[in-house]
Amino acid sequence: RYPDGGSIVQDLFVYSQARFQLNKKVDFLLGGRWNNSKLSAKYNNPTFSFDDVKNNNTSFIKSVLISFKPISNTNINATYYGGFRNPNIDDIGKIFSKDDISVVVPNADLYPEYADNFELSVKYIISPLSIQIQLFKTLVSNAISREYGTVYGSDSMLYDGEMMRVQMNKNIERATIKGIGFSTNLNASNKFSIRTNCFDVIIKLLGKFVVVTSA
Repeated sequence: RYPDGGSIVQDLFVYSQARFQLNKKVDFLLGGRWNNSKLSAKYNNPTFSFDDVKNNNTSFIKSVLISFKPISNTNINATYYGGFRNPNIDDIGKIFSKDDISVVVPNADLYPEYADNFELSVKYIISPLSIQIQLFKTLVSNAISREYGTVYGSDSMLYDGEMMRVQMNKNIERATIKGIGFSTNLNASNKFSIRTNCFDVIIKLLGKFVVVTSA
């Protein structure tokens, strides 16, 4: 399933964050991270004539947080932060079949998945009770999804003695995740507390909607 000639992964990154207290009620945080990832893999199995895989990706992500405390028991946070996931050897270089109908093959032309996250939260504390409401939205670009493909111009190949349809991981255009969250925390005493959480999430992937509710 994995490259029999071995694989090498190298990750380098630099991260920094700065905090500015604009006044007694407003805090401002700014951060950034630069990342470089290299992956190489070799195939020595004569059964598969796949080229060696080489993948090199560079990413830069940033984050911004504004925290506002209008009164002593209320805190409002507005946040933007980026995220990424570099394709790993499972995404790029693995060869396998789960259903004896399709076979997943390597694809070196994969780019990192990126996420732009936006969040607004309000927390209100009346001791011993705290209540928090969150609104959030995530835009995922270059999301990695398993799709049909071709190998050397053919959409099928012989694998494990069977002719199977070729699949590979590819970067799709966009996915969207958004929702609302509600949580409470009651500290009745030093030894007893009650916590509740409820989230309602809508996921849109390739034009399809999925609603997820968790309580």
